[in-house]
Amino acid sequence: MYSYSSIDSKENLAANIGVTVKQITGILYGIGIDKYYHTFFIPKKNGQQRQINAPTGSLKYVQRRLNVLLLKRLDEFYLEHNIKNRISHGFFKGKSIKTNAFQHRNKRYVLNIDLKNFFDSIHFGRVQGFFLKNDYFKLPKVATIIAQLTCYNGKLAQGAPTSPIISNLICQILDYRILKLCKKYRLMYTRYADDLTFSTNNKAFSEAYTLFLDELSNIVNDSGFAINTEKTHFQEFNKRQTVTGLSVNKKINVQNEFYKKTRSMANTLYRTDKFTIDGKEGTINKLEGRFSFINDLVKYNNRLEEDNSLASNIIEYKKNILRAKEKHFNKSNNNQIKILDWNENLRCLSIREKDYQRFLFYKYFIANNKITLISEGKTDPRYI
Repeated sequence: MYSYSSIDSKENLAANIGVTVKQITGILYGIGIDKYYHTFFIPKKNGQQRQINAPTGSLKYVQRRLNVLLLKRLDEFYLEHNIKNRISHGFFKGKSIKTNAFQHRNKRYVLNIDLKNFFDSIHFGRVQGFFLKNDYFKLPKVATIIAQLTCYNGKLAQGAPTSPIISNLICQILDYRILKLCKKYRLMYTRYADDLTFSTNNKAFSEAYTLFLDELSNIVNDSGFAINTEKTHFQEFNKRQTVTGLSVNKKINVQNEFYKKTRSMANTLYRTDKFTIDGKEGTINKLEGRFSFINDLVKYNNRLEEDNSLASNIIEYKKNILRAKEKHFNKSNNNQIKILDWNENLRCLSIREKDYQRFLFYKYFIANNKITLISEGKTDPRYI
């Protein structure tokens, strides 16, 4: 049975995360933890390479189970202290780059800060120390074991299932200190992993900006991190503002370059049956992922507009719904309801929605190597 506070041995840790003691012992004292990691590189936007150390085999399974334990404990912490997580948007259920960007849309000033070598800054001693001393998460008897299971070459492994939750736990103190500073300067603050974002409509912030940066730098350094000054961006309302890769000037959108590049890839695919991404031949699934992401933001913005309409004037909102129903349905002379021409609704789609619609048509009706049957009625598939 789950009991976080009762974990005082390797045996109790194994029981609470649903693995065997033999599995943990084999990882710790077998061929060596480093042998369980697979190292590879992925390109960064600046052309450099990001090193990923991904666990494999039984270590990966144990880390996943440990991740579940820590997330459950964090949920208990939020519930007991009546806390709603409004700051950290990375690696949490219901949080994403969309929810992170939403907090900063339509603001006069947006400031982006990046923490240098984020995961490398969280070394073995910090992980061990957190589980030794933190009032709510401390597990002093197994703190060293947890650090051994989650660190690679003495640092938090970038690519391990446990790294996001542990980094967020260790950053709680940093978030709290920054939040106090933001109240002083009347700033909105969110964090997505190592990306810190601040925004405000306060005109005076442009003059206090450098002073704020000095105070912020002191807090970040005292918390065991460092600011990557090369990635510090101060964005004003009359220029393009981006947060975690999304445009936030009015609505949350992908940057125009991303959309235009996706559309260009699709047009090339329609003409030649192939296209490239980053110099390599692309797949239709990758292109669908890009279109799906763009369309997801369109739906997200539409939903926000509906919610705002409902919140601001619920009566008018209900009238709009009734008008919509009257527009799409009417009664014929024999008192039966019939559907009006839906082409009018299709013409209401945005350009981006139409691009996605065209791509889906190509995927399922032109490039599909399987036969597609479209039935007329709900029960028709039973008889095919």
